[in-house]
Amino acid sequence: MSVFRLEDVSPSRLDDLVWVCSRGRSTPSHLRGVELKKAWVLEMLDRWGPVAKIAYARGQPVGQVLYYPASMDPDTRHLGHTVLYIRCIYCPFPEHQRMGIGRALLEAVIGEAVERGFKAVVASGFNTGEYLPLPEFYRRMGFKHSGVENYYVLTLRGEPPRPQPRAPRPLPGDEGRALVFYSPKCQFSLEFAESVKRLIESVLPSYPVVLINYWEEPGEFLSRGRPAVMVNGVEIRAWAWDREQFIKEVLRAAGGGQ
Repeated sequence: MSVFRLEDVSPSRLDDLVWVCSRGRSTPSHLRGVELKKAWVLEMLDRWGPVAKIAYARGQPVGQVLYYPASMDPDTRHLGHTVLYIRCIYCPFPEHQRMGIGRALLEAVIGEAVERGFKAVVASGFNTGEYLPLPEFYRRMGFKHSGVENYYVLTLRGEPPRPQPRAPRPLPGDEGRALVFYSPKCQFSLEFAESVKRLIESVLPSYPVVLINYWEEPGEFLSRGRPAVMVNGVEIRAWAWDREQFIKEVLRAAGGGQ
């Protein structure tokens, strides 16, 4: 008998879904991101159906997988209409690891992809620093790195999809300001964007910093080649948690700072 069970996300399970990742985090910025995430899940339930599965052990939510058709996300629509995209699989509780929860979540999504007629599953392989890195997990499960960014591919039939790398480019009017893009699909995205905004403002106090929800304004995002952060029309590639390198790139992009 299995010690855990899987359930599709539903309106009554929204709190369980966000709990797996948030685990009681309650900063105002994070809570705003949680509300965005819940609204997004409800929208996706109406438009497509369940976009997450939750693992329960002893009645508690202990793992989750978030997935949806790649064509529905401005950041992944380049993968095409025949790809099911996995944003993340997460089982952060040490006492519930090595139980096969991650494998079961992934196999359930793959099974759904087959039933719905998708030709491939593409997963975002990033490392949270906790237990097994996602790239290694996906490789063990038969996925292959696409050679582009962190896309891992499991081809179900036909030719594998060809992910397109980001190609950031400025638009007229981007000079002299910063743009930070975020989305509602992750409850940490807005919190991260707001922290990036504060960091840029700390070194460029006269720079306007604009936060853009790219799910609501895909044209702003796609027309610039899918960047995360741009300053003075220049892409910032360093992550904000690498504070020193991030600030160096921001100042370089701004022409030496202010």
